[in-house]
Amino acid sequence: MSEKYKVIDTVYSYFITITLVEWQKLFHIPPYAEIIIDSIRYCQKDKGLELFGYVIMPSHIHLIARAELHPLGEVIRDFKKFTATRIVERLSKDLEHQPMLAVFADAANRIKRNKNYKVWQDGFHSR
Repeated sequence: MSEKYKVIDTVYSYFITITLVEWQKLFHIPPYAEIIIDSIRYCQKDKGLELFGYVIMPSHIHLIARAELHPLGEVIRDFKKFTATRIVERLSKDLEHQPMLAVFADAANRIKRNKNYKVWQDGFHSR
């Protein structure tokens, strides 16, 4: 990842984009959007995420944020890991949208570090 997309300074806020694998559309479904909202609230309360604005799109999330307690990159990493687990758990019980698990499983099979599912694209785009 190039330096222009890395979070370097905790003083500044960053415009961040986090995208689902293969731009899958999932967050227009209320229970999945709630996973994101609940996780954002947790990060604000327990990880010191300072959020200036956000928008949840069907396939990705935009945040304007900064973090002082922990490096912002670590907060986003933990956010993605937790939400991926919750999304997979929910999809495994959601018969209507369960085929999306195959997309996430296929994405995981293409790389070595994921065991079963890859929900998010690697990294995040920050400015």
